[in-house]
Amino acid sequence: MNNLKDFMIDVSIKLLETEYSKSSIIKYLENISILNIEYTSNGCYINLNHKNSNLEMESFNKNISQDELLFDALELINKDKNLLCEISTSIIHNKIIYIEIWNKLGHEISEIPENYTLNKKWQ
Repeated sequence: MNNLKDFMIDVSIKLLETEYSKSSIIKYLENISILNIEYTSNGCYINLNHKNSNLEMESFNKNISQDELLFDALELINKDKNLLCEISTSIIHNKIIYIEIWNKLGHEISEIPENYTLNKKWQ
């Protein structure tokens, strides 16, 4: 499970570093439990137990309405496993609800890769 937590922290920092403090992202993810990993035909959802967590990530912009935000445009590449994945995350009230991994090459994902490169598709 530690590798999964490290993975979630790594991708979440890349996705959210302009919106939330790095320390609050790490603290949130280190202290939240994972409900399940739901594998789909060419990806997966890492669902977090956000309803039972009192922690929230610290937003840099306090004036944004926090109904539901979706952050995406992060790619995960692993040539050994033939993965070119889009990663996104859904956030409600400064809490991560899930992290989605979707393989754009159409191949099934049966586990979270241990080795990967992350590329932002925005600057």
